[in-house]
Amino acid sequence: MSLSILKIPETLCCVRKYQGSLVQDKYHASYDFFHECVEKGIALAPKPFFIINERTDYLEGKINSTPYDFHVCIPVLPEQAPEDAVPIPACTALSLLVYGNYNNLNEAHLYLGEQVRKRGLTPAGYIRVIALVAPYVGKEINPDRYCSQLVLPIEEKEGMENI
Repeated sequence: MSLSILKIPETLCCVRKYQGSLVQDKYHASYDFFHECVEKGIALAPKPFFIINERTDYLEGKINSTPYDFHVCIPVLPEQAPEDAVPIPACTALSLLVYGNYNNLNEAHLYLGEQVRKRGLTPAGYIRVIALVAPYVGKEINPDRYCSQLVLPIEEKEGMENI
């Protein structure tokens, strides 16, 4: 796992809200929505899709099994975006790169929450999970080679670039 502070740019997306708590819930929702966007002929941006999870349990050092809302965000080209496309705002974020299959995402969330507390950071939005290397980028990718990026918007404070 690799931790850093990043500036995340605004991204225009097609967005759909779902509910669940399992990796499989997000997996099925994201791939169904991704394929729906492709089938509709929506001009996708050359950026990975991501999920915004409306959860904060990991910030308190625990993982709940209670379903929560999550939003699947498919980046689109601004000049050809559908009318209902939503701008996901730019932010400063604590970012954690996570390698391997999705079985270690809960552990990664807990680690990120621990780092937020340890460093005295203040969350400024819900966590985003970006699928950098995932099944949708190629059919024959070994799950051990997946790469996800957990991105937690945070309030800026002086000296935070020295993480």
